[in-house]
Parts: sequence; structure tokens; C-alpha cells
Amino acid sequence: AAALMSFLLRAAAAAGVGYLSWAAWHALARARREPGKRPFLVALDGLLAPFMFFRVGWFKHDYVQVDSILALARRSIGDKGSEGDGDTYIKRYKVALAAEAQLGARHSPAGLIYANFTLMMRFRSKMAMRGYIQRHPSILQVPVSRPVFVVGFPRTGTTLLSRLLQQHTSLRAHYTWEQFEPVPWTEDEDATAQKTDHARRHAAVVPRMNMALRNVFPEKLQAIHEIGPDEPEECTLPMAMSLPWDTPVIPNMVAQGPAYKAHGARDAYEEYKTFLQLLSWQVNDRDGTGRRWLLKSPFHISFIEDLVEVFPDATLVWTHRDPAECVVSTCSLFHEMRTVFYDDDSIDRAALGRCAQDFCASELAHMQRMLKEKNIRHLNVHYKDLVADPKATAKEVWNFAGLSGDEENEALLDEWLEENARRRKTMKKGSKTLHAYTAQDYGLTAGGIREATAE
Repeated sequence: AAALMSFLLRAAAAAGVGYLSWAAWHALARARREPGKRPFLVALDGLLAPFMFFRVGWFKHDYVQVDSILALARRSIGDKGSEGDGDTYIKRYKVALAAEAQLGARHSPAGLIYANFTLMMRFRSKMAMRGYIQRHPSILQVPVSRPVFVVGFPRTGTTLLSRLLQQHTSLRAHYTWEQFEPVPWTEDEDATAQKTDHARRHAAVVPRMNMALRNVFPEKLQAIHEIGPDEPEECTLPMAMSLPWDTPVIPNMVAQGPAYKAHGARDAYEEYKTFLQLLSWQVNDRDGTGRRWLLKSPFHISFIEDLVEVFPDATLVWTHRDPAECVVSTCSLFHEMRTVFYDDDSIDRAALGRCAQDFCASELAHMQRMLKEKNIRHLNVHYKDLVADPKATAKEVWNFAGLSGDEENEALLDEWLEENARRRKTMKKGSKTLHAYTAQDYGLTAGGIREATAE
């Protein structure tokens, strides 16, 4: 027995040394191939690599396991959740996953775990929100009046414009932390109790989010699109409760083709409206007399007809930029997003470029057609004008939305512009470029992009 125990201990020690050696070798190789990847992800990739090699547990399949994740979310939320129309969401998500083959990519070990985890969090948020509203149906009576939507193809200035506009005291956006933890922890409907709960959730979520941002998202990605728990963030994440707009799969939409829009999005915008009602209700804006919502996402252009059906009194602002610039910038953004979840050397940049160009052409044409067919009132904002005179552009949009540009709001706008200029200067750190890319990186040319999107 003693000899057997000694043998087992030696075997376990040898296996442990072998595992750690394999993990260290994989991590060092990954660090050399992808120097921009966060050290935490590199180390985690190394520790998980043997499990992926032998197809153990979550690594049995090299793709997000939608049905298994849904079952796990059901168990984790228990009787406090309500699923609603989960089948449509699953069909949409599987279309997004099928598009991965066209873009050519191989999940990294840590990326696969993270992709599964983020999907579970979207399922959980969806179920928790539906369950909470079933228990507090008065939330559905909260008006969502005259929201302002900033829309446009990615990299056309939607983020810059929305952050400028948000300086107006009559507008509010939802913040990143609210998107991750939108459902109150208290069942008490009293306004004071909700305010206290709102602050408690903020205090709990912000440190976790900051840790994730430091350890997961590459510095380059932050330079392209800044994310912070207390920063206003676009509609993409809350709408990911109904559409495949979550971070791991959103780049796939450029490769989905007609299947991406086969189910429409009316239900998604209805659920997003419910999300806005919930946020308004918990900060005691329950009669619609508080600040108007300022909302933005580049991807609304694909379903603009559904947006205006659900929000008929919305103010629409459409941003424009030379397609030869915004398509390539989008490729760079999506490429950086994919490096969080996939091995960089497996990403087909040419396929990404081709799909992004086709997606831009088809969705811009769709947007133009819907605006004309449905006679949708909107304001066009051009990127070059926005960059040349951001203050004048913001005031023009405020005026279009029926908001005054008085001295107080102009002063807040000036303060934000000065602070933003300081932050950008700090990020550059001398001659360091914030966001560098070329059309050739993605198998594209400026002339080819302009020709493809000419209509």
C-alpha cells in the first residue's frame, strides 16, 4: 500500500509538472505571437490549453454551446426569471455563429470560455428583467417619450456625437455598468429604496468591470472605442438580450447576409423599450417628465423600420463618413474585438474586409430605402463637419431635437471638449498613433469600397 501510494504521488507530481510546463510553453508562445494581448488572458490561455487539446468539459466543441448555456442560465436564475420568446433569440444567435466559418477564426481557450460566459450573462439578464417586470407590472406604464437616436455605419462618429449631445442637461444615456446589472436587487417599489439599491449595485459592479477591462480588453481596443463602467454606452449590449449583438459575435453580423434579418427585430425593440422603462422607473422618472433618452448604435440602420415602429416620436440623427474610411476602420475595430476571443493568426482579414464592404453597401442602401418609403424625419450629420466644428454640430442636433442651447449647456459642452482633448493628448503619448490601419490590411482599396457603396 505504501509503495502504491508513493507511486501515485510521484505520478501526480510528474503530471502536474507536465501540465504546468505545457501551460507555460503555450503562454510564452502566445505572448510572442500576440504581444498586444493582456497578460492575464495569455496566462489563462496557457492554463486552459491542455483541456482544449483533449476536448474536456466546455472544450468538447470549438464553438459557443447555445443550448447548454441557456440551460445553465435557467438553473442559475431559478424561479426569479422568465424566458419569454427564447426560441427566436436562439435561432438568431445560431445564424451569427454559423457566420464564423466565413470569417475564418479559431477560438483561443480563454476566448471560448469568455464567449460562453458572456452569452450566459445575456440570457440571465433577459430572464431576470422579464421576471422582475412580471412581479412589478407598473414598470410597463412608464413613458419613453421623444428619445434621440444617433445611428450610422460603424466608425462614422456616432460615439463622439452622442457624447457631445449628452452634455445637455435634458438628455441622459445609459451607462455601461447599468447594462451589465439593470435589474434591481430589491423588490421594494419605493423610490428611496430603489435609489439606494441603484447606488448599491453601482458600487458592486464598477470594481468588477474595471478588473475585466484591465485584464481582458486590449489597450488598442480601448483606444479605438473607449469603454468604462461610468461611460455612456450604446444600445448594443442591452439589445443583445434579443439580437446577436454581444461582443464575441457582433463582428459576425457582416457575414450573415439575409439570414441576419430573416426574423426582423420588432420584438427586440419592444424589449429594449422595456429595458429603458425599467431604468427610468428605478431612478424615479416614472411619469416621463424627466430627461429624454439619448441612445445610439451603428447597427440600428439594419432595422430602422422596426425602431420607428416602436419609437414613433424618436428624433433620428444619421451620421455619414466616406465609406473608404469607415469600412476600413470598422475592419480594424472588429479585428481587435475578435483577438479577445480568437487566435489572431487564424483570423482571415481579407474575408473580414470583403464582408464588411458588402455589409456596408447593403445596409446603407436599406437605410436609404426605408427613410424614403416610410418618410422618416431625420437629420444628416457628416463626420468631417463633426470633427471640424463639434460644438456647432452638437447645437444643430439639439435644435433639431427641440432642445435649447442655452449658456449652461454650452458651458458644459465646452468643458467636455477641453477634457476630451486632454485625454486624447495623454493617450497619444507623444508620437504614438491611437488607431492605425490601411485598406490593404484587409484586402481592400479605397476605390473599390467607394464603387461598391456608390448607390
